[in-house]
Amino acid sequence: MMALLGGVALAAYVTDVGEPVDLDLPGRHGRPFVTEDGARWLGFGRSGSFHVVELDAGGEADLDSFRTVVRGDGEFIDHSFVPCAGGGFLHVASGNRVTTDDTAWVSFVGRDLTWRGTELLVDSNPLYTTNDMPALCSAAVWATGFATEGDMASGTPGSNELFAFGPELFGGAGEVVTVALPSASRMTGTSLVWREDTRQVLALGLRPPQTLRVVALDEDLVIASRADRQLDLGDLDAYWAQSTAVVEGSMLIAHMVRRSSDGFAQDTGDVALTVVGPELQVLETLVLTGFTPPNGAMRPALMVDGDVVTVSFDVGGALHTLQARVDRAALAELPVTEGDAAVAARSPAGAPGEAPEGVASVHDDPDGEAGDGVGCALVPPAGSLPAIAFPLLLVGFRRRTS
Repeated sequence: MMALLGGVALAAYVTDVGEPVDLDLPGRHGRPFVTEDGARWLGFGRSGSFHVVELDAGGEADLDSFRTVVRGDGEFIDHSFVPCAGGGFLHVASGNRVTTDDTAWVSFVGRDLTWRGTELLVDSNPLYTTNDMPALCSAAVWATGFATEGDMASGTPGSNELFAFGPELFGGAGEVVTVALPSASRMTGTSLVWREDTRQVLALGLRPPQTLRVVALDEDLVIASRADRQLDLGDLDAYWAQSTAVVEGSMLIAHMVRRSSDGFAQDTGDVALTVVGPELQVLETLVLTGFTPPNGAMRPALMVDGDVVTVSFDVGGALHTLQARVDRAALAELPVTEGDAAVAARSPAGAPGEAPEGVASVHDDPDGEAGDGVGCALVPPAGSLPAIAFPLLLVGFRRRTS
């Protein structure tokens, strides 16, 4: 089932949407990705660790290729997994130690899909909500982000906090810079994308009922701009923009939609794909699934490999994929304003660090100060991390060393 919403009569950019494929594979937080040899994979969480299976050309899983990539000893709950510039992948996981979603880890995975090191980023801190976190691993910035709960006693409302670091963190010599982002959508479910043309980080989130908010930070992680765009979804609510890919200067955003009156259980609904042009114009939204309440999908993510778009999601704890085609030539013809008005980099979709996945929120309008974090590093094998010239981050933010 596919329904097109928005201001165009026919799907102009994303076409040939296939039917959902049940992978016969239990798991959650499916994260599709491509390795340097061109193989397509799906990463996912199960039993407190992060695993991968290879996908064939039709999006089916090769169950014989199953392997565990990052062991969480049963503690990992939510997962993000994105390619890194220079090779390898960044994995972020949440967990519960004292209270719900009070802990988070980051791990580096080599280009051969072997574990290289893990850092405890937030440890048993009740001021954070670490679930459904975004991740970014560009040549300039490695980052994740969490919502903060605020302090009821002092009346401080919850906000967001970006955690920025570099590959040195996994060698025991790095540091973490924390940046409060009160104007962004709640980090529980927000995508992070690196813009090469303007050297900016974009935080993309959905706010109720149909507002896409994009906050841009410069290379020193100072907020440079904020833009709101309205989706045209009729009576549907848009939420949980788990994943964003850059394609020919535009962006494809995988997210959820549903009617509040439909009776979907918990956060379930239907999977949708919104195409946003290089000037942040909303070009089209396609609803990719048609589930019958109360059962629905959760946690969508996408990858773009050539003109093939693979979207993953889970239904009742079972992993699914769905494929479509993106018209790269049509997107490439869209006009781009040079300079600060341009809002997305023209870079190869799926290139390491240029199309990170993440997650987005629909419930809150956070505003306030950030909380605390703590770090300790495990040292990876020598030479396993990519050689990246990581820029100096802005002096004045609160810093924590590992």
